[in-house]
Amino acid sequence: MLLTYLFPDEEKRDPRFKEELDRLSVVGIRIVAGVDIAAPLFTIAVGWVWIPEMQQHFRIEGPLGILLLGIVTLGLSYWPPVRPFARWLGMLNGFLVFVAMVYAQADAAEPIFALAGNVTVIMLVGIASLPLQPLHALGLGFSMAAFHLTVTSPMGYATVESELIPLFAVSLAQTILMGYALTAVVYHQRVSAYRGRRAAQNAFEELRQAQSRLLITANAASQGRLAAALSHELNSPIGALSSAIETLVSACKKLESELQATARLKKVIAGASDSARQSIERLTRTVDRMKQLTNLDRAEEHLVDLNELWSASVNLLQGELDPKANVLLELKPLPRVKCKPQQMSAVFANLLRNSASSMDERGTIQITSHHRGSDVVLEVRDDGRGIAHERLARLFDPTFRVKGQRVSTTNWGLFISRSIIVEHGGQLEIESTEGQGTTARISLPIEATAV
Repeated sequence: MLLTYLFPDEEKRDPRFKEELDRLSVVGIRIVAGVDIAAPLFTIAVGWVWIPEMQQHFRIEGPLGILLLGIVTLGLSYWPPVRPFARWLGMLNGFLVFVAMVYAQADAAEPIFALAGNVTVIMLVGIASLPLQPLHALGLGFSMAAFHLTVTSPMGYATVESELIPLFAVSLAQTILMGYALTAVVYHQRVSAYRGRRAAQNAFEELRQAQSRLLITANAASQGRLAAALSHELNSPIGALSSAIETLVSACKKLESELQATARLKKVIAGASDSARQSIERLTRTVDRMKQLTNLDRAEEHLVDLNELWSASVNLLQGELDPKANVLLELKPLPRVKCKPQQMSAVFANLLRNSASSMDERGTIQITSHHRGSDVVLEVRDDGRGIAHERLARLFDPTFRVKGQRVSTTNWGLFISRSIIVEHGGQLEIESTEGQGTTARISLPIEATAV
């Protein structure tokens, strides 16, 4: 347990936590750069003006070097390639600040105690600002000590007097170990905060998914009841109408032979008979499509030809789409895909309605399908008004509005559609350019077996 605390491996086990630390590191080095810029300016403005004695013990080149380092670090923090290495940049900054401070204090009366103070300040700033691991703090502390012993002492800067070496070593070791322990505490506090936030996000996502499943179930139940009622109401008169028309046709044929009907009358009877049969066939197909789209007789997953499902969706919504857009179907042969036809039809209908609603004037909706590797890809393109870039990031998020004393949800269509596609193992993506149109792309895995 102690080893895990002092040598954490959370970043290896959870890549998302590492991404979070990278983000915090960028913020941290900007804070460090701000300290690098503000501290020298304060030292020069106050110290050199109000405390003239500082000029005798501190070289101005040191603060100026730290100021320049802060400006460079701040600029690098806005460079995207630096983001994964932000912590290392922060550690390098701390080390270079230490070098500049040692140079500035080369003439100080008590170089040892100035050294300990410098190490303490730099490590505290790093621990508070950067999400360092304990080993990072240990490395930073010992690198500063090693620099002092191996570089500055032979050069005569801030030398360590022989009788003060034990005191120097104990003081420096104590500072480094305290920084190491403090870093471990702060790091694990960050881990705990991250886990708590992830747990809250996961709980919220599970709640949203549960709500979407409830809405899907309620929608499916209502569609099923509607389909059952309409099918019953339509099938009965269709059957009676078909029987009556066949009777009338038979009667007309008998009258034709008995009365020796004219050619014109025969043509009228034949035309009326064909028109009646076509109307009955059309009504029958409409009822069959409605059953298919509402999954009235198929409640489980089936291997489905998505092209047929698209055609059925377009035909059923033709009256709603015609006033706003021309619908072009460019469907290539596809292998069957295992899915729930009712839910998939609801997604298709939602995408078609969204495309139609984006038309300020009559436009075109193009539906394509093709086979790509182990997936089938379905696309719905329109030339409507498009979606603003800032809205795309939150396009799938359900929103809430207050109406009177009631809170209602809006924008559930795309959220539910994506939930259905994800539940089927696929992806739903939206690409849009404002003023040019929108493309909705569905990718679904192929079921290898046949019905």
